[in-house]
Amino acid sequence: MDSGFFQLKAASILANDYTASFSIANAVKDAELVVEAAEKSGVLVDTAVAGLKRFERALHAGYGDKDMAASGLGEIE
Repeated sequence: MDSGFFQLKAASILANDYTASFSIANAVKDAELVVEAAEKSGVLVDTAVAGLKRFERALHAGYGDKDMAASGLGEIE
């Protein structure tokens, strides 16, 4: 898995630098739109739902203004 996007986000995580280029709050909003559109169309998007839940955990943990790379900081309940 070697892409520019992956390398950028991995470097942010390793440096513990979550300066937002695309915030958790925006990721939640966009993931909700994707899941909602898929459900209306009858398309299963299990991975998108899992991603949304991960972003929501980070949002509820107070990381909404951090970069989407911070999604792993939300605790699993």
